[in-house]
Amino acid sequence: MTRLEAMEQYISSYRVMWTKERIEEAKKEQDHLLIEKMKELFEKAIQKQNVRSWTPAYLSVFYLNSSTYTRTFEYLICLSNDQIYLDDEQLNTFWRPSFIGTESEDEGLKKLLQKKFVRVKDYEVSHISRLFETEYKKITEVYIRPVFETITKEYLFANLNKNESFTFAYGNYMGEIKSLKTFESRPEQ
Repeated sequence: MTRLEAMEQYISSYRVMWTKERIEEAKKEQDHLLIEKMKELFEKAIQKQNVRSWTPAYLSVFYLNSSTYTRTFEYLICLSNDQIYLDDEQLNTFWRPSFIGTESEDEGLKKLLQKKFVRVKDYEVSHISRLFETEYKKITEVYIRPVFETITKEYLFANLNKNESFTFAYGNYMGEIKSLKTFESRPEQ
């Protein structure tokens, strides 16, 4: 077993407890900023639709690997047609969840590791920190599911001319994504 594997094993029970706590925090939290950012995208889309034909089919929340490395932990919120990434007219904004960690969490991880390991290196803390970042992605998914439900009840969403089958997606930008909710428009009779 390598030293990093030993660190992963040592931290595993703490990681499970930490994840459960963060999920509970995320469930309790109402991040109005996320809903406001989505509403701004809908408003811009409605303005765009007044000028030209464009029909969005996806509202996606993407985590950005680059934001993990820059430690900004930003997510890209993207309103696009059925071409998703290739939509030249897609509308984008950025959002940072308020429950995402800070540099002080890395210091806390380092102190925790130092209880068992001598001379903990920065790259080791970084490696362990990335395991927690994976958990943040899972927590964010849990968090945004009810937000997607809430946003479908908003006036701007109702007035948006959208694809009959409108999908709310989550995942890695330019990577694996999954549908968290599909909103089926009812045809007018």
